[in-house]
Amino acid sequence: MRRPLGYLLAWLAATAVAVGGSWVGLQPLLAAAAAERPPSLSASQLREAAMPSPTPTPTASPTPGATATPPSVPPSAAPTPDSRWREVPDSRYLERTFVLEGGEVVIRASRSRVHVTSHTADPGYEVTVHRWARNSVIVSFESPEHNSRLWVMWRDGPYAEITETA
Repeated sequence: MRRPLGYLLAWLAATAVAVGGSWVGLQPLLAAAAAERPPSLSASQLREAAMPSPTPTPTASPTPGATATPPSVPPSAAPTPDSRWREVPDSRYLERTFVLEGGEVVIRASRSRVHVTSHTADPGYEVTVHRWARNSVIVSFESPEHNSRLWVMWRDGPYAEITETA
């Protein structure tokens, strides 16, 4: 009975050494292959980013006699990216515009579905859209010098991750 137990212990020790050695040896390779991660957000920051603003933010009224500088481009002609998700009227979707290095993407998201409403690649970039599930989509803008990737999924609310690599 002692001999089989000895073989088992030797096999377990050899397996533990092999797995540990592989893990230590692969750490530099995994660290080099992984993209830089953005700083982690707290749960309250994630909730705030995912939820649309319930009321409009009050704006300061101009002082008497002050003149406003007219914009160089009319607001209707220059789309601005949304920094927050907003509710789409008469819909259960939330919508957000993302501006990446390689182009612009408009995403609509709900609990059951995430989809690309529109995408526009900048000159020199090619766009690809990959759907992993009904509630997850990846949009990539690729050029020989730079890659931009947007991953959006529903995770107790809309979740977006942007990766820019040179």
